[in-house]
Amino acid sequence: MNAIKKIYTTSESNLTVIGWLGFFGYPVYYLFWHYLYPQPYDSLLLRSFCSLCFLPLALHRYWPEQLRKWLPYYYVVTIGIGLPFFFSFMMLMNNWSDIWAMSLMAALFLHILTIYDTKILVSQAIFGFFIAYLCAFLIKDGQLDPDVKWSYVPIFLFAYIFGTLCYVKNKNSNENKISTTKSFGAGIAHEMRNPLSALKHSLYLSQDLIKEQPQNKEKLDQIFNDSINIIDNALETIEILLTSIDETRISTSSFKLHSIAQTLNKVTHSFSYNQYDDQKSVHLEVQQDFSYLGSESLLIYTFYNLMKNAFHYKENNEFHIFIQAKQDEEFNRVIFRDNGQGIDKKELKYIFDDFYTNGKNNGFGLGLPFCKRVMRAFHGDILCRSVFGQWTEFELVFPKETSPELGKLKDAIISHKEILYITDMRPHQLMSDFLFSNSKFPYQIINSNALISEDFYTYRYDLTIVDLDKIDTRIKSKINHKDNVIYLSNDTKQTDQANVINYQDFIKNYQQIILNNLLSNDKHVQSLRPPTEPVNGKSKILVVDDNQSVLKLTSLLLEHNGFITYQASEGADAIRMLDNGENIDIIIMDLEMPAMDGLETTRKIRASQKKYNSIPIIGHTGDDQSTTINKILTSGMNDYIIKPSNKTQLINKLQLWI
Repeated sequence: MNAIKKIYTTSESNLTVIGWLGFFGYPVYYLFWHYLYPQPYDSLLLRSFCSLCFLPLALHRYWPEQLRKWLPYYYVVTIGIGLPFFFSFMMLMNNWSDIWAMSLMAALFLHILTIYDTKILVSQAIFGFFIAYLCAFLIKDGQLDPDVKWSYVPIFLFAYIFGTLCYVKNKNSNENKISTTKSFGAGIAHEMRNPLSALKHSLYLSQDLIKEQPQNKEKLDQIFNDSINIIDNALETIEILLTSIDETRISTSSFKLHSIAQTLNKVTHSFSYNQYDDQKSVHLEVQQDFSYLGSESLLIYTFYNLMKNAFHYKENNEFHIFIQAKQDEEFNRVIFRDNGQGIDKKELKYIFDDFYTNGKNNGFGLGLPFCKRVMRAFHGDILCRSVFGQWTEFELVFPKETSPELGKLKDAIISHKEILYITDMRPHQLMSDFLFSNSKFPYQIINSNALISEDFYTYRYDLTIVDLDKIDTRIKSKINHKDNVIYLSNDTKQTDQANVINYQDFIKNYQQIILNNLLSNDKHVQSLRPPTEPVNGKSKILVVDDNQSVLKLTSLLLEHNGFITYQASEGADAIRMLDNGENIDIIIMDLEMPAMDGLETTRKIRASQKKYNSIPIIGHTGDDQSTTINKILTSGMNDYIIKPSNKTQLINKLQLWI
């Protein structure tokens, strides 16, 4: 079925021409072969049937929306009837005449040009000839000309085989070029992550070192924070580039809940207007604010695309853009409307197709497809309505927070978050264990003694829940004030801790409270920094990476946080170090390395009969595609982390496996 849809997609740009040629061609050639150059047999009825079959293809843009899904199948069937069947039948009925043999030859080449899949092409040819032979046999009462011109058969076969091979080779070559171009662009984006990641690690490291010299600390902190923000903006640009290439590259793990009102305000104030008065033509109305789950950066660039297109097609000084946020019973919506040139009804169905442009000489046709990909990643959609010469309206549809679609997205996100519950009350431990065991997120329940006595820090968790009733007050030294923390108590009036939730209220609404804390953009979903004391002074980490900047800075970052590190710049070096008896606790393994890549190195380690074959291995990659993640997990690696990772993310991941 996918092959049929691919055939249709490839032919769609020529569908109108194919349809009209078929519609007019069959009756016109009846005049040639019936009156000008009479043939022994012709059929106006059959030609009229074929002509009518091609008419819906000529009018394919006007098909009702509910029938359009059947158009690819109709196209393939019509080509099968109109080319291999019709011309084989007419040749058989005319006793293999030279004219119809030549006509069949022409039909063979047209067949190759209109059906791009070899299997379907050959199947249609065989089936079409078989049905044609059967029909001719029945119509002639079995009196077909026994003098089959076998000399034509190798010519027909040559035309099919050679023509198909040449065409398919050229088609595959073009597809490979497109695929290579996409991969090249994605590769550049991924390679940009390495130096950015290294620079980010160096800033974190320098920031920690400067703490030992407090003079000018505030100014230096500001410089570092500004630098990190610049890097984060660059990384967001990379994500936008990857999204433009392929929607499957959108990572949902960092999605948060954002206010649509705040996002739209950022859009209208940060857009790069060409003229001073352009901003005055943009009118924002938030009837009801609502939260959406997604990436604010991607949505901002979505609106940038819409605004850029709107200003490009404005026709007069009375031009205006109206942006309205509202809610209804089914969805949350943002209406983006302008009174510019508008879009022709015939073009409206194609504006979200890749590389489709209309009236923009410098456009690539990727802006609106980008918007579509972003909204689908948010489990929403974007629709367009327009009246040519009057207005254009885009409707961005967001799922309600209570919708099943958003529930699935939330489940996928929180399945990668970790929760720590601290309580000294046994009934509360049992109740929490029962509740959390039915939830999607990983969790751990401990008492205050375990927290105090062990080398245990809450920064590694995405959310810490502290039961204040009968708790050992010494745990406060173990809880980083920047952590995302929920405090519980049966008697909220008897505690001086701010923002305490009643325990019974938490039990009743624990899922919603936890979701709000994990997904809210206003909270520290992950702690910003681990404590300054060493995490585990005895842990030995082997860092394997061919990029020397990433290798050295990752090692320095880990060493400054109490780890002992070893370095290897390729897979073979890593295995040699393990063979030499280095007592390694965990390996951080880059994927793309010369000679022996990270996946092959991991497989060799796992396949060895030595004691190091079970060492935890964490894949370190800048590629977050699902295919890459699957390769990581099936190679024998225990886990992975996406470059560039900040210090907290890196150390948190290590703590899971040490």
